[in-house]
Amino acid sequence: MLNREAPEGVLFTACRRVSENKSKAMALVAKADYTVFIEDGFLPETDFAPVLHDFMEKESIVVHKVSKKTESDVDIRPMIYELSADPDGPAPAACVLRARTEKEKQVAEEAAGRIRQAGYKRSVFMSLMTGSAANLKPETVFQAVCMQNGVEYDPFAIRIVRHELYAEDGRTLEMLGSRF
Repeated sequence: MLNREAPEGVLFTACRRVSENKSKAMALVAKADYTVFIEDGFLPETDFAPVLHDFMEKESIVVHKVSKKTESDVDIRPMIYELSADPDGPAPAACVLRARTEKEKQVAEEAAGRIRQAGYKRSVFMSLMTGSAANLKPETVFQAVCMQNGVEYDPFAIRIVRHELYAEDGRTLEMLGSRF
């Protein structure tokens, strides 16, 4: 029923009920994995592996964050768990290998193929702190990478795919719930 009503590009592969004693499901979220696909021609000569390595070696990465209620300078470095270039392109490493089921693998391969055909052949994998306590968007990280390398950030030059959400203990949200 959910897939019939979902917008194009959204596919539900599982549904779980969170225990009654838990607060809102999003309050359980502590981490998310993403792939950021980069448009061909944007940063054309950039080899992302050394750029991302240098970025992650920094003790502090301060960005100016604006939210609905506040505006402040925030050190995002502690909120970045992993940041790596995907040397094999988007399909093999980022989307497909992280798929847990055959259906997810098929959906990931199809999505990566569409993204590649649209002109986004390079990608960066990100694992970031996210949720209600602290939330770091992949756009913010990519913007900071661009800024620290003297490149003007173009929000239209990237496409973002979120792979998974995790609770603080590392379990996926699917693992926390029960089938109904």
